Amino acid sequence: QQLGYPHILVQVVSYESGYVDLKTWSHIVSGWEAELFMKQIESIPDIQLVPGQRAKAIAHILLRGDQLYAVQASIQNTHERNAALRKVVSLYQQNARLYRTTMNEPAEIWPLYEQAIALVIFPGYTPADIMAAAKYKAYLPAGVSRHIVHGRALRVNYPIALLHDAHTRLSEKNHALRAWLQDKLAQRKVRYYAEATYQFDE
Repeated sequence: QQLGYPHILVQVVSYESGYVDLKTWSHIVSGWEAELFMKQIESIPDIQLVPGQRAKAIAHILLRGDQLYAVQASIQNTHERNAALRKVVSLYQQNARLYRTTMNEPAEIWPLYEQAIALVIFPGYTPADIMAAAKYKAYLPAGVSRHIVHGRALRVNYPIALLHDAHTRLSEKNHALRAWLQDKLAQRKVRYYAEATYQFDE
């Protein structure tokens, strides 16, 4: 809408389809002083750091020296949890370098990220949490929810001028899209990878 596009190309996948796994990323915080990082977290209003693991923590912080802290906040619902997490993540986004990871073993993480000072670990979300967050604009911090879409379409590179066209009806655009997809398949330009992969050209 901001760009004046009447239509956009999307891949729609339902949580109930069985093709979506909902997980969370962990954050590697790098390029900052650990002591200053912890002091800044503690300075956030209504946020407390408690040594050890706590069941109701909104996150946990594992320092490079293997000290574990629970990030606690006075919250009543997912909306308030997301708001508290946005403050925490925003703080180190602005002052450090953030890397998302699925690794959870410190022995694997620290050698790969020499300037890393901490690993921030988030508890899981449910599909209902994600839907409510979008519906009520109680947004999660960037890089926390991790949707694994089996059969996810990448690098579609559909002609953007066709989407920007305000004179062609939606039904005609969808017909053109189907023809475009059929042509891609006929030329064997669509490839499916069933295995997990790493991409080194991002």
